[in-house]
Amino acid sequence: MMRGVRRSGDWAGTSALGGLAGLLLLLAGCLGGAGGTRPSPTPSTVAPSATPSLSPTATATPSPTPSPTAVPAPRLELSTSSAPQGGTFLVHLIAPGYTQPHISFLGRDLEPFPVPDGWAALGAVGQPPGVFRLPSAGDYTVAAAATPPGGGERPQLSARLRVTAVAFPVDHITLGPPGLSLLTPGSEAVDQRILSRAYATFTPVAMWHGPLLLPVDVPVTGHFGEKQSFNNGPAVGSHSGTDLGAPEGTPVRAAADGRVVFAGALSVRGNGVVIDHGLGVLTGYFHLSRIDVHDGEQVKRGQVIGAVGETGVADGAHLHWELAVGGLQVDALAWTRSAPTVP
Repeated sequence: MMRGVRRSGDWAGTSALGGLAGLLLLLAGCLGGAGGTRPSPTPSTVAPSATPSLSPTATATPSPTPSPTAVPAPRLELSTSSAPQGGTFLVHLIAPGYTQPHISFLGRDLEPFPVPDGWAALGAVGQPPGVFRLPSAGDYTVAAAATPPGGGERPQLSARLRVTAVAFPVDHITLGPPGLSLLTPGSEAVDQRILSRAYATFTPVAMWHGPLLLPVDVPVTGHFGEKQSFNNGPAVGSHSGTDLGAPEGTPVRAAADGRVVFAGALSVRGNGVVIDHGLGVLTGYFHLSRIDVHDGEQVKRGQVIGAVGETGVADGAHLHWELAVGGLQVDALAWTRSAPTVP
C-alpha cells in the first residue's frame, strides 16, 4: 500500500507567499487614497472546457472455441489368423499419436517399432536357444496397450492367433566318440548363453528387403523342428535350424544385409557367425571351417562370410543355419519363400 508523503517545502512556500500577500495588502491599504480610483479588474473570460464525447467502443466478437478433435480408437491387427509351429507373423497396432506401446505374446514382450499409423512388432511361434521345444498347437492371445495423445487411460486390445501343429520328421544321427564327448549339458549351456545374448539384439531399422537368400544353394539335409535320434537312441528335442549338406570349404553367403554381432567358436555348433538384420531378425551360421568376417562388420546380401565345415558336434560337413525373431528360433526356410512386409 502506497502512503502519501507531504513535503515540508510545499508548506514553507505557501507560508512565504501568504506573508508577501499580507504585506502588499497592507501597503495597498496605506497608499490607496493617494493613487486615485482604480478600475475594477475585468474578469478574464475563460472558455469552458469541452466535455469529451464518448465514442461507442466496438465490442470484439469472441471466436468460437473449437471442439476438441476426437482421438480415434486404436485397433490391433495381425498379418494372419494362424501360424504354424516355427512360424512368424506381424502385429500391427493402428494408433496414430499413441505412445508407450506394449505388445505381448506367449508370455513374452515383443519389441514394438514405429510405423506411419502407429506401431508394429514381429511375433514368433519359436523356441529360445537351448530349450528345443516349440509351443503346442492351440489358440493364443496377442495383447497390446498404448497411451493416448495427452495421456489418460490406456486402451487394452487383444487378438487371437491359432498355432497349427506341424508333423516334424525324425532325423537319425550317428556320432562317434569325439562328437559325443562334446554333446553335454554344460557345452550346450555355453552355446545357449552366447546365442541368447546375440539373438536379443534389436536394431530399430529393417536391413532385409524381401525373402532371405539360402546361404548355400544345395538340398536341405535337416529341417527345423525335427526330432533327433542320436545313435538309435530316443527321438528328442526340436532341431533349432536348417541343415544344408555341402563339401567342406563350400562358400557360405549372408542371407541378407546386416551387421555381424558374433564371430567365433562355440562348443556344440563349432565356428559360427551371427548377423543382425534389424527389427529383432538375426541369422546364425555354424559348423564353419573358416570365418571370413569379424564382430561389427557390415555385410551385404550374398557376401561370403565363411565356409562349410564340420566343427563342433557334426556327423559330416554341413551348414547349420538358424533364424531368430525376437530372440526365438524359427523356421528359416519359410523366410526364403516369403518375408514379412513392414508397414
